Amino acid sequence: MISRCPGCGDESEFREIKDCVYQCSNCGYVVREGKRREFEVDVVFSDDAESQMGKLALEEGDEVRVGEEYVVEISGELRIGEVRAIDVEEGRVERAQVERIKTIWMRAVDFVSVPVSIHLGSRTISKKIRLPGDEELRVGDVIRIEGAKHTIKAIKRRFGRLVKEGSVKAKEIKRMYVK
Repeated sequence: MISRCPGCGDESEFREIKDCVYQCSNCGYVVREGKRREFEVDVVFSDDAESQMGKLALEEGDEVRVGEEYVVEISGELRIGEVRAIDVEEGRVERAQVERIKTIWMRAVDFVSVPVSIHLGSRTISKKIRLPGDEELRVGDVIRIEGAKHTIKAIKRRFGRLVKEGSVKAKEIKRMYVK
């Protein structure tokens, strides 16, 4: 195939180095053309204490990274999950090409259970509330938990510091402190 190379800008001959992948004979620039093969990767999808098996459809050459979010079909329902771990033949990695992946471990982020410490004078009660993952919770906001009003005093991020002012998305919360 002969065409203009996006790498060097010259009219070049491209040779096929593998299915739908071509290399410029002048500069070595590699391009993909045509339909890529689709892979179905096994997913372990955790939502609180419950885990279910699912499949994630990805295309050849795609790279998956810990922390990315994908839509996954779980028991006939579309859910949004965040990649927490990736297993390949050699073990667990932070990122991998889809062709190497054996299993992706995900946690639900479309709806999440947020642990809450409710301070009631001399005692503290621990509860969990179910919220949409993208819902913003702001220190100082008043929320209802089991019918009672409580004021958010601080929010501990899953990976990070204790937030004493500002807001955090529910899917990023490790624990919320209220009075």
